[in-house]
Amino acid sequence: MFTISLILKIISLFIAVLCLILIEIDKERHILNTKMKTIIAILGILAFIYSLYMLWKIITLIRK
Repeated sequence: MFTISLILKIISLFIAVLCLILIEIDKERHILNTKMKTIIAILGILAFIYSLYMLWKIITLIRK
């Protein structure tokens, strides 16, 4: 169970970084349409929130 959780955490961080990279590339080249930009933004926000939650959980575990 711990391994699956770790894999999901790594995947969510990868998605967040990938979304940020895609948004930065699109600012220069304008290759994405509006629908794709919206989907990438939503995925990036969700992955970022999940990584903040993981960071908060790690901090609370360290304090104990």
